[in-house]
Amino acid sequence: MNITHERWYPRLLGIATAVAAWASCKYFGIKLPQGENMLSALVSLGGILAGFLATMKTLLMGMKEESITRLKKSGYMPHLRDYLSEALWGSLALCVFAVAGFSPSVGATSSVYLSVLVGLFVYSFAALYRVTRIGMGLLTQR
Repeated sequence: MNITHERWYPRLLGIATAVAAWASCKYFGIKLPQGENMLSALVSLGGILAGFLATMKTLLMGMKEESITRLKKSGYMPHLRDYLSEALWGSLALCVFAVAGFSPSVGATSSVYLSVLVGLFVYSFAALYRVTRIGMGLLTQR
C-alpha cells in the first residue's frame, strides 16, 4: 500500500464518516444511536482496543533483533511507531469522548456530538486495522 494512503486513510475515513453521519441527521432526519447504554459500550470498547494495542506494541517490540534492524534500515520503524501511537490515542479519545457524553452539559443527543462520536469510532477501528494488518505481517515473518 502507498505510504501516503496508509498514513491518511484512517483519519480521512473517520472525518468522512462523521460528516456523512451529520449530513444524514441534518438533511435526511436519520437518528443516530444514542443513550447511556451506547456510551457505556463505547467506553468499554475503547478500553479494550487500547489494551489490545498495548499488547500488540509489546509483541512487536519483543521481535527478534534482526527484524527490528530490518525495520529500522527500511525507514519504516518511525511509521510503525506513529501508527501504534495514533491507534492507541484514537482508542483513548473514543473513551474520553464517550465518557464526556454522560455530562448533561455536553449534549449527548445533539447530531454534532453523535456524528463526532461515530467518526471517532470509525477512525479507531481503521487505525486498529492498519496496525493489526502490519503487525500480523511482521509477526508471521518470525
